[in-house]
Amino acid sequence: MIREKEPESRGLAYWHACSGLMFTVMMILGWVYIVHTGAGIPDLRDGQVSYDAYVEYGRNLANAIAVMTVGFGLALWTIRVVLGEIHKAPGARPMMWIAAGGAYSFVTVVMAGLALGMVATLALRSSGHGAGVSSVYVTHLSSLLIGPITTICCPVFFGALAIVIFTKRIFPRWLGRITVACVFGSMTPMLGFWSAGGPLNLDSGWVGLQTMVLSWTVFSAAVSIHLLRELRLRGSYSLQRSLETAAAAG
Repeated sequence: MIREKEPESRGLAYWHACSGLMFTVMMILGWVYIVHTGAGIPDLRDGQVSYDAYVEYGRNLANAIAVMTVGFGLALWTIRVVLGEIHKAPGARPMMWIAAGGAYSFVTVVMAGLALGMVATLALRSSGHGAGVSSVYVTHLSSLLIGPITTICCPVFFGALAIVIFTKRIFPRWLGRITVACVFGSMTPMLGFWSAGGPLNLDSGWVGLQTMVLSWTVFSAAVSIHLLRELRLRGSYSLQRSLETAAAAG
């Protein structure tokens, strides 16, 4: 016996639609907190400078990492919503699995990087600054340099989604164009292979790291805006139908 799928409640649909905006808010809060407290590591070129930053801003870094962790946890929700839309499109299931592999692999790597950053922070706090410069620096490097090797996972997600958007029309074309831009924006951590400092580095570089984070933030917000607009239009249509039915019955 095949069990019929229960219709999704309107309240749950709104929560799904808002997941991208919630991720966006958490990312903004994380970056504002880092800027406000100065809890940023200068770059990856100097182990002593990185160590000193962990010593000075350790508690603030731990708070920022916690906020980012919650944010990328919400990204899993947004990804699931997007994959659900792909699943509805006829013949798009292979692209759904490709997109799922890219997205979940990427978030897993981000979570691993955040965990390693927390390890460096807590190692200093628990040892009373007894942890060596080299151990903290290597852990810090590891938290960021796993990025370039696995960065391709992110463009795989955006690329597969863009193909489905333009071939199956699951989202409007403006969202497809944003997705294509995110394909290239999410590739920037690869530049960290060739630079430990300046704008290309994966720590404080506005190209190497922040362009990728910005890509996810803009994409997530755009998905939420579209889904909320669809829910509003659907609600207006349902209300109009109800009024027409009541008028016909009267």
